[in-house]
Amino acid sequence: MAAPSRNIWRCLAAWILPALAIGLAVVLAARQVEKAQYIVLPIPSPTEQLQRGKWTLTDYSVRRWMSSGERFFIWRTEATLPSVSAYDTWGENVQYLDSWLTGHDWVVYDDPRTDPCSAFLAESRFLPRGVEGYTTYRHPQGPVYSYEPTVCVAAWPVSEDTEERRYHIVLLTVNPSPWTWLARRLELGY
Repeated sequence: MAAPSRNIWRCLAAWILPALAIGLAVVLAARQVEKAQYIVLPIPSPTEQLQRGKWTLTDYSVRRWMSSGERFFIWRTEATLPSVSAYDTWGENVQYLDSWLTGHDWVVYDDPRTDPCSAFLAESRFLPRGVEGYTTYRHPQGPVYSYEPTVCVAAWPVSEDTEERRYHIVLLTVNPSPWTWLARRLELGY
């Protein structure tokens, strides 16, 4: 007959080691799921063919709300279009990007009850939503209040000179982390 202390160690080994292994596997899986997943759009700059007409800045960031811990992966690119471009008005600039986005399963999102870009696009503080400001895109049939992948397009003149009017363009994507997306869906009952 084995000593009682050996039986205790065998029981502990039989139950605790598998529990620790499962716990470690869950932690590692959660880290993998929460890995940054940016939506990077391969849209050429409207003036790609010009010497200095390419996207001039690209930024990747993670925004986390301190009160809830919700995380969002943000990709942002921008360019200032020279006056020699064919895109001399707000409408021409936005139409170029709108054509690309709508051709890739994005639709204009203009629900008046919520404005997802206002939380992530700094320019929403001084630009109006809509014409001469910024436009929001989402995938068709997405829930209104849910955290869904979002594209924000902003354009505004950086020069008021009508002879040499240049526009600054910002293209920004927001992708909620998988846990944030799931928690919001459960909260809203989707």
